[in-house]
Amino acid sequence: MQESLSGSSFGSSSPAPKGRRFASAVIDLLIVPILLGVVMGLLLLKVPEVVRNVILILVNIAWLIFRDAVYSPGRAMVGLKLVSLTGGKPTVAQAFIRNILIIIPFVLVTGYLSELTRVFVSKSLTARRIIYVLLLLLTLFFFPAAFASREIIAILGVLGAFVVPGIFLVLDRVSSSENSRLMDDYAKTQVVSA
Repeated sequence: MQESLSGSSFGSSSPAPKGRRFASAVIDLLIVPILLGVVMGLLLLKVPEVVRNVILILVNIAWLIFRDAVYSPGRAMVGLKLVSLTGGKPTVAQAFIRNILIIIPFVLVTGYLSELTRVFVSKSLTARRIIYVLLLLLTLFFFPAAFASREIIAILGVLGAFVVPGIFLVLDRVSSSENSRLMDDYAKTQVVSA
């Protein structure tokens, strides 16, 4: 049985170490999106700002799904890979589920901070919950400015940023010994050493 598992994409590797996961995240979630944003921004200089912003959001969403379903340069550089726990490569649906809480620009910051908390404070559920509550409280400071602006996009953005730590507070119920992101549990995926 072990031999048949070692040939599969989900039985042969151990959970990825935190340091290498962080290095791959810096590349995949910071460097590549900035480069994509600069290139696309330059290509779309003549396009109206609203259209340009929508295209940049769609490019970001496409990148997050592509890096999980097809190829991640950050993971490749540090010797990691994303595997589906159901067998085979992760699907587009799994990539979407895995990134749902960081895919929307408004919730990006609280989504990233919540996922980083889940991975790097993996041993203590209590400590993670304290951080989620602090993130909830932090977003409350932005409510007055958002509502004062009367811009629907600002109001929705702050509400979204507020909801994400609340989702983590409710759904993150176990101590994570495998350093997994919360949405890895729902997508049935795991980052492992290649």
